[in-house]
Amino acid sequence: MRCCSARGCPIPSSAHCSAGCGRPPPRTPGSAGGLPPGWTSADKTGGGNHGTVNDAGVVWSPDGQPMVLAILSDSTTGDPDAPLEGGPVAETTAVLVDALFAVP
Repeated sequence: MRCCSARGCPIPSSAHCSAGCGRPPPRTPGSAGGLPPGWTSADKTGGGNHGTVNDAGVVWSPDGQPMVLAILSDSTTGDPDAPLEGGPVAETTAVLVDALFAVP
């Protein structure tokens, strides 16, 4: 795979190149990382410089109720080479699922 800069990508860090231009490394948990047992998901993660990590998709409860999620996160360091961390996306998913599917 060619490095990001070979494709004209503005991302300066070679850390992004191993996964492709602007894509987070493999094992970024994304929304699925925050789902309770029995839930399923179909999602697309992405990321870029400054530690930006995004995830959009649909998650389904064990009884088949769908919820559409679009979660965007960014590093607060201002460092263009900040690592891509999927934890905040998984944590946000867990909070949303808990709040929106809580039994009153």
